[in-house]
Amino acid sequence: MLRSKRVSESRLESRSVTSPVKTCFGSSSCGWYGAGVADLTGLEHATRLTTLVIGANQVADLRPLAALEALEELHAWFNRIDDLTPLARLMNLRQLHLGANRVPDLSPLVGMRGLTHLNLASNRVEDLTALAGLASLQWLDLSDNEIVDLGPLSALVGLRKLWLWRNRVADASPLDGLAALRWRRPGRQRTRQRRGHSGVVSACHSLVPRQLHRPDSSRPDRIACDPQR
Repeated sequence: MLRSKRVSESRLESRSVTSPVKTCFGSSSCGWYGAGVADLTGLEHATRLTTLVIGANQVADLRPLAALEALEELHAWFNRIDDLTPLARLMNLRQLHLGANRVPDLSPLVGMRGLTHLNLASNRVEDLTALAGLASLQWLDLSDNEIVDLGPLSALVGLRKLWLWRNRVADASPLDGLAALRWRRPGRQRTRQRRGHSGVVSACHSLVPRQLHRPDSSRPDRIACDPQR
């Protein structure tokens, strides 16, 4: 057992583990904003993490997070993520904030029945089928995607807030039966070709724990998904 522990510690000290990632070992909450991090290697050992904030970095590969089964909140807006498969086994997730990434496929989210907050603003989402069974969802931002059919949302009876601006939605009637929905922002629907992510700070709200933010006044302590929030 002792030898195994030493081997594990040796791996954690490897040069392949970037400095910001090392700060997460042994913590339940960890994060860094705009640190230029691209590689999350080493985070697979941070099994105590319940909250992880990696917003405004260069992350594309989430595979190091696949074993973090205690994770409850992941804030990963403004990165290069295009595959959510590594998150498929993280059934304790309650908040998942992925605004301003490159995600097209939501199928890895199918089993996340405890998810209450989901931000997918400014991605490449077309099909919402995977969300149909997420009955615990209360807060959902789907702004700036390629969505046409809202049918899968008709089963989300607990949904209270919803953002849909800049999509291709023509029929909002699937939302008519959502009695709990108190705030719906359909916004302007897009009929022209999709634009890029420039200036989409307003499309990336994240309820980031304040203790994870740097005191530097140049660092926002909140990224608003909706300018009227």
